[in-house]
Amino acid sequence: MKIVFMKRANNILLLTSIILFMLISSEVLGENKELHPSPEGMKLIGNFESKNRLHGIGDEECGLDTVVASVRDVAFEKGDTPDYSKIIMPSNFYHQGKIKFCYKFKNNTLQVEMLLEGNGELGSYYKSWLKSLSSIEQKGLLRKISGAEHPDIIIKKIDISDLEHPTVPFRAMIRFENNEIMKQISDVFQCVGGDSSVSLFCPELYSLPEPDTQNNDYHFLYPIKLVQEWICSPPSEDFELETLPKDKYVNTEIVSFFQKFAKDGEAIIIQVEFYLKKQKVEKDNYTQFYETIQNVLKEWKWDFTFIKQKIDKQERRLKAQLKKQPEDIKALLTLSKYYLSRGKYQKATTLLEKAVAIESEKGEIHYYLGVSLGYQDKYKKAKESFKKAKELGYRP
Repeated sequence: MKIVFMKRANNILLLTSIILFMLISSEVLGENKELHPSPEGMKLIGNFESKNRLHGIGDEECGLDTVVASVRDVAFEKGDTPDYSKIIMPSNFYHQGKIKFCYKFKNNTLQVEMLLEGNGELGSYYKSWLKSLSSIEQKGLLRKISGAEHPDIIIKKIDISDLEHPTVPFRAMIRFENNEIMKQISDVFQCVGGDSSVSLFCPELYSLPEPDTQNNDYHFLYPIKLVQEWICSPPSEDFELETLPKDKYVNTEIVSFFQKFAKDGEAIIIQVEFYLKKQKVEKDNYTQFYETIQNVLKEWKWDFTFIKQKIDKQERRLKAQLKKQPEDIKALLTLSKYYLSRGKYQKATTLLEKAVAIESEKGEIHYYLGVSLGYQDKYKKAKESFKKAKELGYRP
């Protein structure tokens, strides 16, 4: 995954994720290295007749542009057909690929961490591939996938799980920083993302045959689960999320997909799960399946924007006071009331929860915390706060 920073004419900074997986082989590996399926992968594919010849990812017939093997990625002798009945998987087991990105701004520095995980065959193929590379090439691959190639980026840590142990799931992590990005941000910070887990773990979905050319049942090698999680904080406390995107759901007999958006303080969390529930798509159902996949890939894309807010004198004064004395109850309560009056309920809640932790026996704090929670439809917690305020003798 690569992160590209651009500055538009209207000063919008675009943070976008672009998968360059198809370029990895030529730019990172240099010469073409052979990579054969793992022993687990060979067992999974089944006991085909000896005349059938299976090529691993990296052979001339397949190239290095695909990580997830499917029936179309496996080159058999002309005229031979694999025996799908011998590919048996438990109905409740999914081969899972997961990618997680966390973007956090601290002291005018963008801190990024990417976590890549694979279980089952999705993990086996990544482990087999990375084992064929040198340590330098492995790190170069992770830098390319995560986008950590910009000259302003400083690599802090790269960690890869045990590639030799057959029962240890594949896991790779890279952490890096960009100290120059804040200089490019003015009033708007826009984040754009999409179906990176598809590109990394199931690129076959991009190249499905058109319905009018598919004359037989369509087969996948195994059921697949793809998971994505993005966590992104605003550049500073002066920025607020413009609009929280709406959740998206798709559910059919063969495919399930959901995309959820939530706030955690000032940060936004995006969670995506995609299930390919069946290995076989019958010919009569293929058109519907194809259209569903096209729709899912379209819906997978998302964007949201943080807008810099204007700060008046009162807010600036209270913030300055809290910077000097973070546990000033009067300043915390006054600023929280200020935010409540302007509909900034999450900011008010954060301050009031901090105030409760400092001085839990002050009924006024519990009361306004209940007010703030109620405006966010968190009625159970609001009721508890009102009850506590009453117990402490507070009357508004």
